[in-house]
Amino acid sequence: MEKIIDIESSVEAAHWVVVLEENQIPHVIRQLNDPIYGGALSLGKPYAQLLADAQYKTQILSLRKEIKN
Repeated sequence: MEKIIDIESSVEAAHWVVVLEENQIPHVIRQLNDPIYGGALSLGKPYAQLLADAQYKTQILSLRKEIKN
């Protein structure tokens, strides 16, 4: 698996889970902040990364473009 996109919030992460499951795309969302400190140490950094096999990268980026429009 490789990093496809950065995710900025837990809300965005939850949305991606729904979208990717609807499209039957295997994925992992790797949270980057440390919940012990309430994310205070990760200001200015992404909340998480969406990881998937390279074969799904184009499809995920296309879905991202649709979501942003």
